[in-house]
Amino acid sequence: MLTSVRTALSRRSSGPTGAQDIPEDELGFPLDVLDALRESFVAATRGDHLGLNAAPLHLVRDARLNGTPPERMVAALKQVWRGTPVPAHADAEAWNALYRARLTRSLALYFGEEGSP
Repeated sequence: MLTSVRTALSRRSSGPTGAQDIPEDELGFPLDVLDALRESFVAATRGDHLGLNAAPLHLVRDARLNGTPPERMVAALKQVWRGTPVPAHADAEAWNALYRARLTRSLALYFGEEGSP
């Protein structure tokens, strides 16, 4: 898993993925979970990290409950992040770092390497 994470993080976060985006209602996650994730990215740019820490927990819980593979969870996370307009006050590198941090934490939670959600 660590190799997969390193590979994913070494790619340009904003670059093409090689796959077409999937409509949010077909990602396999409730829209309220995806909306909370989107809101948490924006809130984190204002220094509010509470939702940013909670949103991946909901994503992971839902993935585990429904037997959703981690690849789909990663696709959902990336699609939500890419589809969220970067707030005008946000630094581009900090925005990219938010995605990388959430990707790493979500995978760690999914695979049980950072406690149990």
